[in-house]
Amino acid sequence: MIIILEFQHLLITAIITSVCFYIYLSLHILDNTGSASVYINKITGVATVAIFVTASIVLKGIFLNVFLGINNSQKEQSVFSIFILTCVIVAAFILINNKSLFYYYNDRMRLISVSIITILSFPLKYISFFYYISSIFLSIVVGTFGYKCFYKYKIKKNVGLYFLFISTCSIVLGIILSYFFEALFFNTFVLALLMFLLLGFFIFYISFFHGELRNRINELIKQEEVIKDKNKELKKIIYTDDVIGIPNRIAFERDILMREESCYIGLLNIHDFMGYNKLLGFDRGNEILIELAEILNKECSERISLYRYYSDKFLIIFNSSNNEEVTDIFKNIQSTIEDGSFSGLKIRVYLGIYFLSKQEILATENCCINLYGELETAALMAKTTKSSLYNYNSNDHEREKDVALLEQKILNAISMKQFEMFYQPQYDNNFKVVAFEALLRLWDGEKYLPPMEIIDLAERKGLMEPITRQIIEYVFKDFSTKKVFENRRVSINISPDQLVEEGFKEFVTDKIQEYSVDTSRLVFEITETTLFNDIETTSRSLNFFRGLGIRISIDDFGTGYSSLFRFTEHEIDEVKYDKLFIDNINNHKTYLIMQKTIELFKEFNIRVVVEGVEEKEQMEMMKDLKIDLYQGFLFNKPSRIEDFSDIDLNGGVL
Repeated sequence: MIIILEFQHLLITAIITSVCFYIYLSLHILDNTGSASVYINKITGVATVAIFVTASIVLKGIFLNVFLGINNSQKEQSVFSIFILTCVIVAAFILINNKSLFYYYNDRMRLISVSIITILSFPLKYISFFYYISSIFLSIVVGTFGYKCFYKYKIKKNVGLYFLFISTCSIVLGIILSYFFEALFFNTFVLALLMFLLLGFFIFYISFFHGELRNRINELIKQEEVIKDKNKELKKIIYTDDVIGIPNRIAFERDILMREESCYIGLLNIHDFMGYNKLLGFDRGNEILIELAEILNKECSERISLYRYYSDKFLIIFNSSNNEEVTDIFKNIQSTIEDGSFSGLKIRVYLGIYFLSKQEILATENCCINLYGELETAALMAKTTKSSLYNYNSNDHEREKDVALLEQKILNAISMKQFEMFYQPQYDNNFKVVAFEALLRLWDGEKYLPPMEIIDLAERKGLMEPITRQIIEYVFKDFSTKKVFENRRVSINISPDQLVEEGFKEFVTDKIQEYSVDTSRLVFEITETTLFNDIETTSRSLNFFRGLGIRISIDDFGTGYSSLFRFTEHEIDEVKYDKLFIDNINNHKTYLIMQKTIELFKEFNIRVVVEGVEEKEQMEMMKDLKIDLYQGFLFNKPSRIEDFSDIDLNGGVL
């Protein structure tokens, strides 16, 4: 019987101690305070003490009952067991208040103290008040746990809590009754109730974590809704223009890449929108854009998709692959806009369109990058057309590629100084060479590139400055070193921009000195249009070069802004008639114009040159016009200066 009681007490001690540990850990989880590892270390330390004390109980039973043959009374055994339980609880309180079991020296001393108390407890009898302390401790722990669950965390529908409370109350009552009545019966009763206690604890956790899981799920659902709302807001920010409130370029690119059919794409611009901004201010300018977007969406919402590109530019996706239908849509847009009023003003628009095939969309993810360039080009072309509409096609694309390639060749030639100088002779009436015109040439590895294409593109791209400077240096070098130039003039074409360019006069002066050029045999050819560009600056430049001894010639006379009055404002030494006159010399009116103007130039002592002479019949027609110099393929094609023979230079061709 004694052995049974001992093991009952041992089992009750282990279970109650474990329950207290778990409830303590549960309080930590609920409060979410401190470090979980610290709590686990403390509980591990207390469990170690419990194991040590339990081993002491077993050793006590073996030592007293087996070796010494001493049988303590039931009450003494019970009191002793309760005392052991109390020692465990005291040790638990001591160790819980520290960080770990064997971390400091004081912890080891506390363990030794508990061991001494346990050993000294063997001879003690009737220490019943420890029995009540254990019951009170269990009640306090469970009560604290219940208070926090009910009032602090509002956990009131958890069935496990009620199991805990009822079981704890019953256990405490059983422990008290076991002291006054049959211990074996009440210990068995307490053990049974402990199962309910553990069951209640288990049910509590199931209900608690089920509720927590449900709350977390609800929170996740709410967070998902918030995220969806935020995503909608973010998409609106990303895909919507913040000024006008319509889809932007990013939305356009998204929609283009998602298209499965070919369609027309347009770039709509407002004529001189910068002028409206200057007149009204940028805020009112934005109002014009907003009004325009509203009208476009209202009038054509079913036939187009509208996007803001930037500034006053709108991208349009036409829901059609038919060119005539797209043209009709634009005419409708154009008519609506011209009939309307925007902030009290009238505006005009122009549209460049491009047919985007399905193959182009699928070919590359970067199709929009190329598309923007094509649309910009189309819009620029549309700006100059009468209809304000231009359809960019594959021929335009190839032409743009050729232009871009030519520009690269020009840039490389400037950088590597790859230009060559060809010269075309000018013959007098005795058919002897008295002058040359310097002409630019560029070899691309296969052929010489058309010189007019080089000059036209260079002027558009602002590349004439470095080209002209290289031409002057090449010609001055030849002029001062080649024997063929002795007693002969040389003409150099000067672009209009060069005459007003800062530093150009100084550059020419330096090169004249560097190559010791005889400026009396040097001619600068300028076009008629040059005389109308910045007249004062141009006049000063022409006077400066004439002051150096350089002669001034008007090239392509009769095809530009012909104004005889300009000859009274500038000192001109030479006039070169355009090839157009020579080609039409058999026309009486053309002949008469040349005859009268030449007579006038002779009165001003201006030298007359004709270029583009290709047939002997033309020479026969002009023999009575008092022309000073002739130039053309009839005499010589432009060639390197080394390629001319004595026959060429002395009129052997004729």
